[in-house]
Amino acid sequence: GGSGTQQEEDSGQVEVPDVVGMTLDDAKKELNDAGLGWKIGKQEESAQYEEGYVMGQDPEDGEKVKKNTQITLDVSTGKAEEQVEVPNVVGQDEADAQKTLEDAGFKVESTAVYSSQPQGEVVATTPEAGTQAAKGSTVTIQVSKGEEKVSVPDVRGTDENTAKNTLSGAGLNVTVTTDYSDSVAQGNVISQDPSGGTKVDAGTNVNIVVSLGSRPVSVPSVVGVSESNAR
Repeated sequence: GGSGTQQEEDSGQVEVPDVVGMTLDDAKKELNDAGLGWKIGKQEESAQYEEGYVMGQDPEDGEKVKKNTQITLDVSTGKAEEQVEVPNVVGQDEADAQKTLEDAGFKVESTAVYSSQPQGEVVATTPEAGTQAAKGSTVTIQVSKGEEKVSVPDVRGTDENTAKNTLSGAGLNVTVTTDYSDSVAQGNVISQDPSGGTKVDAGTNVNIVVSLGSRPVSVPSVVGVSESNAR
């Protein structure tokens, strides 16, 4: 019993204390009190320990070493951000997507984008689903505001080609029908449906009615009719 302790002291062996989780200053003091020295080893982010705390030591606690041995201390430079996989919320409505992401540990921002998907549905996220992102970081969800609305140009009075080019350029489809008109020159647009200024989805069909000019006047034979009327 007693003699064993005596021998340890005589041989200058000391037990290494546990200094992991202490501040560097407290760890230095603890080691000095035990008759040990210290030196800094790795300095890097830690998943567990805040900046300035000891996250590892070598030799480990409980080992017997010679007095004045330098214990290597690994020190945290700050807590590493925990990485979490971004869940896939594409196709969910905005409220469900927000809850899913918040439950996974993210903050959520949303932006509205034109899309062929139904209004209010999530069409994409940044970062993308399946990627790793820091817990507590922000995921931006892109929420559909439906198809982009286009203002239909007013092409009445323009020639057929100009009207077609104007409507196609606005992202609209065109169909053409014809009709006679006394007031609109042949080849020009008499009317259109939907009318100019109407807001429609991109790709909507606009029908234009193109003038054939005045209706040809057919001269009926009036011989006999006049006579009967005259009687």
